[in-house]
Amino acid sequence: MADWIDNAKDDILQSKDWQIVSNHLYDAVQQQMKEFHVPLFSELNQDERDLCINRALKLIEQHESYHSLFKTVSTTLEQALLTQIRLNTQDHSTIAEEHQGNQNKASAQPIAISETDLLLQYSADSAAKLLEKRPQFRKKLYLCFNRCLPKQLRHTAWKLQLRNQSIYQDSFDEINKLQNDRQQGRYLNIKQRCKAIIHTEPLFATLALEANLPDAMEIILSYRQLHLNKNTSLVDTDYLLLLPFLYLKCGCWKDCTIDLIACTIEYYTTFIIARQELKRDGVSQKASNNIKDLAKTVIDKIKALDIDLSKALQSALASPEETAKPLQNASIYQSIATILRPLVRSLFVGFLPMEVVCFIWDQIIIGMSNPKFDCIPAFCISILLSLRQSLMECKTIKAVEQTILKDSRTLTVQEVQFQIQKYFYEDLRSTLIKRTTSDDIPIVDPIAALSQLPGWNTKAYNEPLYDQLIEERKAKREEIQDQRRQKIKDAEQAAKLKATKNRDTAATPVKPDQQHADRLPEDKETTTEINEPESQVNHLKDESQKSKLAVPTNTQSGTTAGPEKSKDQLQVDTKIAQDQASDDELQKYTGRGIFDDESPGTDAASKKPVTPAVSKKPVTPAASKKPVSSAVSARTHLPSILFDDEG
Repeated sequence: MADWIDNAKDDILQSKDWQIVSNHLYDAVQQQMKEFHVPLFSELNQDERDLCINRALKLIEQHESYHSLFKTVSTTLEQALLTQIRLNTQDHSTIAEEHQGNQNKASAQPIAISETDLLLQYSADSAAKLLEKRPQFRKKLYLCFNRCLPKQLRHTAWKLQLRNQSIYQDSFDEINKLQNDRQQGRYLNIKQRCKAIIHTEPLFATLALEANLPDAMEIILSYRQLHLNKNTSLVDTDYLLLLPFLYLKCGCWKDCTIDLIACTIEYYTTFIIARQELKRDGVSQKASNNIKDLAKTVIDKIKALDIDLSKALQSALASPEETAKPLQNASIYQSIATILRPLVRSLFVGFLPMEVVCFIWDQIIIGMSNPKFDCIPAFCISILLSLRQSLMECKTIKAVEQTILKDSRTLTVQEVQFQIQKYFYEDLRSTLIKRTTSDDIPIVDPIAALSQLPGWNTKAYNEPLYDQLIEERKAKREEIQDQRRQKIKDAEQAAKLKATKNRDTAATPVKPDQQHADRLPEDKETTTEINEPESQVNHLKDESQKSKLAVPTNTQSGTTAGPEKSKDQLQVDTKIAQDQASDDELQKYTGRGIFDDESPGTDAASKKPVTPAVSKKPVTPAASKKPVSSAVSARTHLPSILFDDEG
């Protein structure tokens, strides 16, 4: 890590804003732990820890203390970087030689390097080192969209996006075998084709100065040949798509090591696989249809952006008989598809300067992790808009082809950047860094749940949904819990008071005439029946007499068949039968029963005839239909002699 980065880090860790945000982050993590019901942070695995910390960060990033820390970090980094530049302003010889490119170092004159150039160089080198140390932050490169990356940062960005350890290991093991085959002349035709490409094309003049480059290309393309089908050979795009990776490592091919070749094979093969997913290369019908769709998109967009250029293209691309028709003819789409197809197949290699090609590839490679990101149509339109003045003068299809082939070689990075920034930047950048709103991370914080959107997604919006400290949210939750506990306590006290009132009411004696004074109107029928127990008793007696006469007698057993008796009734009948048997036994010896105090067959108190047979008959269902009091119900189970209390 650079010294100025370490110095800035120490200053940031000692700042007051860092301490405040650290405390807030700690409280937010503790909140997540409680809601996850996890006692110790060490019990979580690495993915769970990352999720917990990311949620905590999203909860605090809208607070004022977070923005204050952001300002402090920016100011501290800027001061440390400027200090580092001032310490190194006198030694520019090495930097001057690097900016000279591949010119003759003996005749190169040192040039003055401005502080702005030094600032950019130090910043790019430090950013590259940080990304190599923390590769999980490679999506931060989205912020560099439509920016020309410095050499070191470009190398790191391509490495992070195109890394494939299995391909690297496989190619590393096969390189020795490929070198032996190369010495035997097995891939001599590949080497001759490579020399022809880099030495005859002016756009590749920089690569022609690299020593040992044709040998490295021969090994890399022979590896590509081995992994193709037996009946398939290398095509021109296989050669062209390798050149940007060779240009990326200019200055390193003099010492052509196995590791350098294996890394290049790794990046090259991974990029070829990713490019095949677009299905815009080959002879298949789907590839042809995709090129036609791209051409239609280009023509329609140009018509919307520049109507004059669209009319000029219509006049040049359409046949004479179709010139007067609207710009919606299939022949026009077919013509522009034929012109754009070689540019798209080679991804602009061989048509644009290598620096412009690397700039376009920066955007393509940065967005490879997002399958919805496709910037190739935007760059095709940008190239045509940059060549607008030349295309307006074209009258035939051949003139359009020659203009694109010739004038595109003089385009610069700034011209293409301008067109992208003007017409496509907002749409492409929003597609590249689009955030999910609700599917990936569920709502955890109950206070944040009161808002329309989760708290950790509010960074994508201009206005924060809430602005509270961790302590404020904690106090709010405690207040809600206290209110719930108080409601429960009030409900329990009300229940106790009601139970006490019911006990007091039951313990207070009530006069017979006031016993049912507070009954509701719907209980009048029950009240009337309870207030007239004597009438019910007489009614029961009459029913018992009727049932006695109506009960059939079993002629065989001599028993009376009646309705099924209850357990209490059976016990009473059994007791009466035992007493009757004892009375009969006593009469054998004394001639007098146990109930015959005055005279046999009469009651001592009322002198009324006794009818014990009624007691053997249980209460009939008809009599039990009407509700009676508990006292009356209990009397129905006793012998009928006990009912005679009128005397």
